[in-house]
Amino acid sequence: MGMRIKDLGDAVLNATWIHSKLPPEMLTQVAKFPEKDGLRAIFDQLQEKSAIHSAKISRFKSFLESSIGGKKVTCDDKSITLGAIQKEVRFWQLSPDTDRKDLARALGKIEKLDYSLYTACLVVIIQEEDFLVRKLNLWLQPGGEERCLNFAKNLAQRRELNQFQDECWLLLLIALINEQGPRFLQNLSRCRSPAEWLELVDVVTRLLGLVRSRLPRAGAGVTQERLQWWGQLSTKTLASIQSFLKRLNEERDFEWMYFPTDQEQANNLLDLTKQWPRMTLLHRHIVSLLSSNGSNIALVCECIRALGQSSPLGQSVCERILARTGGVIKWPPDQLAIVTEGWLRSRILDSPDKATIRLLQGLLRHPSRAEAWSLDLRFTTEQLESSVETLLKKASELEALRTGFRRQHPLEMTALLSRMGVDDTSSGRAGNEDIPEELSDAIEIVDGDTYEICFVLTELSVLQRLARGISEDSRLLLIRVRIRGSPRFCIHFFSNSEGEQEHDYWRPTRWSDPNNDICTTRSTIFTYYLARNLHRTLRKVNPTLREIHSMVRKLIHTPPATCLVCPSNTSASLWKASACSKDCTIQLRKSPLSVRLHNMLVDPSAMDLILTSIYAAAVEGRDLLPGCPIERATLCSVIDSFPSLETIQTSGNLQQAIRGTDTLGKDREKLLSWLCLTFRGFIVKAPGDFRIPSMPNTHQYLMLNSNHDQELNFKTHLMANEGATTGVVFHGTPTSHLFKILVEGLKVMYGADVLHGAALGSGVYCGDDQATSFPYAGATGSSWRHSKMGNMKIMLGCELAGYVAPAGYNAHVVDNGEKLLIRYIFLLPQNYQPPPRHHVEPAMKTAYAKIRSGMVI
Repeated sequence: MGMRIKDLGDAVLNATWIHSKLPPEMLTQVAKFPEKDGLRAIFDQLQEKSAIHSAKISRFKSFLESSIGGKKVTCDDKSITLGAIQKEVRFWQLSPDTDRKDLARALGKIEKLDYSLYTACLVVIIQEEDFLVRKLNLWLQPGGEERCLNFAKNLAQRRELNQFQDECWLLLLIALINEQGPRFLQNLSRCRSPAEWLELVDVVTRLLGLVRSRLPRAGAGVTQERLQWWGQLSTKTLASIQSFLKRLNEERDFEWMYFPTDQEQANNLLDLTKQWPRMTLLHRHIVSLLSSNGSNIALVCECIRALGQSSPLGQSVCERILARTGGVIKWPPDQLAIVTEGWLRSRILDSPDKATIRLLQGLLRHPSRAEAWSLDLRFTTEQLESSVETLLKKASELEALRTGFRRQHPLEMTALLSRMGVDDTSSGRAGNEDIPEELSDAIEIVDGDTYEICFVLTELSVLQRLARGISEDSRLLLIRVRIRGSPRFCIHFFSNSEGEQEHDYWRPTRWSDPNNDICTTRSTIFTYYLARNLHRTLRKVNPTLREIHSMVRKLIHTPPATCLVCPSNTSASLWKASACSKDCTIQLRKSPLSVRLHNMLVDPSAMDLILTSIYAAAVEGRDLLPGCPIERATLCSVIDSFPSLETIQTSGNLQQAIRGTDTLGKDREKLLSWLCLTFRGFIVKAPGDFRIPSMPNTHQYLMLNSNHDQELNFKTHLMANEGATTGVVFHGTPTSHLFKILVEGLKVMYGADVLHGAALGSGVYCGDDQATSFPYAGATGSSWRHSKMGNMKIMLGCELAGYVAPAGYNAHVVDNGEKLLIRYIFLLPQNYQPPPRHHVEPAMKTAYAKIRSGMVI
């Protein structure tokens, strides 16, 4: 029937002779009949109802009723044209596959997708690759905002791969955005993180910028004006905007920036804050007061500009007001309004300062002046008093901290305060020409010409304290000194009960050196060393406090590089100071026992080891103890007569504890003094981080340094060959030979002195691993009466200069004993199973490096 109506219409239009007889509106309607091909395609689709859904049937029938039937049908969608309908008809005539049919149905369900765009998409769907059609189906599956966001993100990525280049997909994105409502993007700006939001804006701007002319000029949603504004934002420094967004409080959103009610004000704020990294904390705090919807953006901009006209005092007042709006102590707005009003009435602020404070008051939404002054002032007064008290307490703590730092590092502290722009409150406090300004916190005036210099000892390690003889509870070293007239000094440690009585100063003269206790302080090897250096410094012409401070600080923190007795440079930095020559050793015999017996006092077990070696040498009968003041025949008896060494260590009267009441007391004192002065190295039980973990159930001792001659010879050999390295080797020795080896070092033996032959030639034989040296390790056997060594075997862990892994035999034949330094003394049980080299070498090499680093000035 429809085609017959079309034929009749064509006949009427061709019969011009009857046109005058027909109504003009009829001819107009007949002229609007579609072409036959189009009508035939529509009727074919209507006859195949299974191929189309009701929406299409309704759309086709409405079109036919309007164009052929002459019925007036209202259609809200002006995009439904014959051409568009023909596109859809052709799509279905091509019998698309299932993926394309599903995609067409999904597109047809998008409410904001007009019909002409829908049919344009159908044309493109036929041309797209199959896998891209499947991708589109996946993107459009979820509903709501996730479908829109996924489509935008995926479309942007695919277009970069030169896919989905047709304009219809960009217009489809607009339809998906519009489908979510006019405030869809605004709502997203409130709930997305800065990174997520900036990424979305970038995607939308890049995609829709290509079809900007197809967007409405203004209004809600995505418009031409909005894209233009976002483009302006993108021309600003992206890092600046990101930094700005990230530093706003979490409750802030981005609507004010990307959907501003006043673009000019938003632009002004961004321009003001584009130098965010260089903005002061005050400026940043004011920016953070921006309301979530940007309603106070003009006030924020005005306040930031006003700050530029404010004085430093005015800016400081603003900082104080803002500090009380949050943080640990947050003031109620009413009380803070009273303080703000008080500043506005202050005479010390000028007009620009007060104008800035009024703007800040508006940002903080403080009550008006009348409301503020009608409130109770009591609480505000209490708050201010509490704040002042807290401030003074903090200032006291900071001053104590600054003072402590200055005492430890005076010059560094002055430089640090200068770099930070902090006033050095100690500047000019000394008020005395003798006290350098940078040392004003470390030096106090005791009386007119006597000063007390303070040195912090808390930075010293355990090994440094042991080597110097400074007790664990000594936190400060105090030196009283007079540099004018008749120089004098005394030495004390804090906290100790020293110096409570009247001070007994040492007065340097050319006729005598300090050999005894200084004032009330019990002599140690450190106070002895320090006293002799102070003695020499004060004997100079016009010594200064700076010179004295520098000298003492060096003695505390750097390894000794001069003789314990005389000022001679030993050319080798040691952990423990020692005498440099025979003459100095003789002079050292005059020092107090607490100085001579330093090794025993800091570690009785190390002295037990040395006494065990001397005892074994006396039993063996060979001449292994040259210079020993006790006859060999009575030596074992003298050693057996010793009380436990721990008893001597803790005694208040060292000489009395050693001498006792029997007839061997003087011999015991002579023996201890001789062996401590003869052995000029330093041995302590290895602390936890120096113990070799793969050697359980063993006694391990560290040889922190030998005498300075051995250390210097080793250093010479090490430096002689550029690029030479050191390595770990082992040496087993009889207990009777240990003391002589500790005193003289390992030496190449000849003739009758060779104990185990020389199959590989002359030299000091060392094992590359412990298993090679263990058979040569002698046992301590039955030692002296109070010894705790037990029946253990002795093996030395040595450092070899110019180490090269051995070839063939697992041993080293060292042609010169000066290339070896003893670093460890191991006491091993009889059933000891030596671990392989790779189990012990890393820990030992680390220990060697630590020991050497302690010798670097």
